Parts: sequence; C-alpha cells; structure tokens
Amino acid sequence: MLSGKKIEKLSNELYLVGDKEYYIRLDNIGKAKPVVKGSNNVQELLVPVDRELTYTLLF
Repeated sequence: MLSGKKIEKLSNELYLVGDKEYYIRLDNIGKAKPVVKGSNNVQELLVPVDRELTYTLLF
C-alpha cells in the first residue's frame, strides 16, 4: 500500500509515516489485519483486501 523510512502503528486504523511527515488512516478495513514489514531503511504497510479500501492522509 505504501512505503517509508519508518511506519509506526498507532491503532489498527491509524499509522504514522516517516518522522511525523504524515498519518494514514485506513477507513474501511473491516476485519483485515494490516502488517508493517521491512528493514530499518524501508518499511511497507501491507493490507490484505477483498473489497474496496479507502484511506485518508493527514498532514
């Protein structure tokens, strides 16, 4: 879904990307379990979906 130097999970729907660069809120994930993967240099936020996914970027 997205990648950055650092992705921090704040809740199941809200993630902080980078050094407080922006937040992403996953608006309708249902029972999907988002996963943050990667190394210290680059992390990815992966979301398994079986339907439409909407999100909001917060600056």
